Amino acid sequence: MKRKFFIVITFMIFSFCLLADTENLKSGIISLNEKKYDESEKYLLKALNEDGNKNAYFYLGLLYNDVGKYDLAEEYYKKAIDEGSKNALNNLAMIYMDQEKYDLAEECYKMAVVKNVKGSVYNLANLYYILEKYDLAKRYYTIAAQEGDADAWEMLRIIELEVSRVYY
Repeated sequence: MKRKFFIVITFMIFSFCLLADTENLKSGIISLNEKKYDESEKYLLKALNEDGNKNAYFYLGLLYNDVGKYDLAEEYYKKAIDEGSKNALNNLAMIYMDQEKYDLAEECYKMAVVKNVKGSVYNLANLYYILEKYDLAKRYYTIAAQEGDADAWEMLRIIELEVSRVYY
């Protein structure tokens, strides 16, 4: 749930930052938001190939992620990262999480944390929780909680309950 929320939020943030972008990119994003994937792909590829708009890499990553073409999503997120997209780091890490490529996910999340990508601290904590690295999970959940993430507080309580069951 939280994972989808951050992808949607990322998408919406970029959607409002289109003042200088091409019509093809705008049309591609609108179509993507409406889940008209074939139409969106057409416009985004035009934005990239005809207009030279490198922002299309990120949106193509979103599109391919949405339709389950994870290899293509990974490819386009990597290109978006090369072009300076911070949010693509978090999204790429989520793909790696789904594929249980935890080392790659950790690397991406750490880079996203350094670049202050919203949600990346919480997501890194989730990774450590899944890997049962509870000390690291607690550290990052605490940071996320201090940044105002209510779910992080709940996860800290869950970890405390789990740890107390083991020792009592």
